[in-house]
Amino acid sequence: MPTPRFLVAVIGIGVAVVASVGAAGAQGLIATLMFKPHHSFAEEKTAAAADYTSDAAWAALPNAGEGGANGVPPVQTNVFFVYPTTYFSPQSWNAAFDNPGKGVGGAGVDSTLRNQACVFDKCCRIFAPRYRQATLFAFLDATGDGIKAIDLAYQDVQRAFDEFIAHRNGGKPFIVAGHSQGSIHLLRLIQERIAGTPLQKQLIAAYPIGAAVPADFNAIPPCRDAAQTGCLVTWNSVTDASNDRSRGGTVPIWLDGRYQTVGTRRLMCINPLDWHFDGAAPASANLGARVPTATAPVMKPGYAAAKCVDGLLVVDLPANRTDFRLQFGQPTSLHIYDYGLFYANLRENAAARVAAFASQR
Repeated sequence: MPTPRFLVAVIGIGVAVVASVGAAGAQGLIATLMFKPHHSFAEEKTAAAADYTSDAAWAALPNAGEGGANGVPPVQTNVFFVYPTTYFSPQSWNAAFDNPGKGVGGAGVDSTLRNQACVFDKCCRIFAPRYRQATLFAFLDATGDGIKAIDLAYQDVQRAFDEFIAHRNGGKPFIVAGHSQGSIHLLRLIQERIAGTPLQKQLIAAYPIGAAVPADFNAIPPCRDAAQTGCLVTWNSVTDASNDRSRGGTVPIWLDGRYQTVGTRRLMCINPLDWHFDGAAPASANLGARVPTATAPVMKPGYAAAKCVDGLLVVDLPANRTDFRLQFGQPTSLHIYDYGLFYANLRENAAARVAAFASQR
């Protein structure tokens, strides 16, 4: 039996843990002892739900009179962004909606938005709801409690999206994007709120990055070039697909009206260096990896090549690098760097798809 994927598959930028998902050995025991809530979901004192008509329920909103995050010039449209897991406390199955989480190293919601959501500030105003995110162990649980926690988190995301569409988007075409846990919620949102509805015609693109999306997912089509619209982009970054084949297989996602695991089904891979399904591209195609620093982020063009292998994005990292280090206990996973390694490419691509959508109309 292949070793299940590591916990890092469901955590966001700056969060790293050292246990494997559901492992029967010492690592699985460590994961249970460290992260499993001390009570059942039925015993949970559920935190109050957010009121998405209030600005306080949003982790990111465009500033008044400005077009996007960080005071960039006015832009053409909006992005609904769902951040990844920043909470893995055993104190509760779901965080309070205004609990930013801390993660290993202190990374929380605000840090994640700076490292991920702001990639869209060239094309879009950023709307990122706070939500009662499921704690990390929910994605490892086999009792059914984890699914209940994931479902509760999704209900918040769905209500936030409904408010976004009804009162904040202004009828504009839009992008949906996220990472890890956020992308898992987006996949269900696409199936329940977008695909087959009038909103599908307003969808510029979906970027549920870092989720285990089966290659035959057909709620909306996969993107097959850099300018296609109304399509879906996702990838899962690794250094070696041969040692990471079970990646995502045990993490539940919404398919066919229920939460289930992908198992051994092939995953979807859209290469962010050439935007082709199962594509491959050299390092020269990398417009810039974004390295967070203590002062300001540093962009590194030509940093790494990438190719899709068996549904995973295999990244050829520089041998002498001092950044984008592999996490302890994660021998091949680059999950927490899904955005950072291809930051400039993603930023330009989102703007290109917005422009393509506008020209088509």
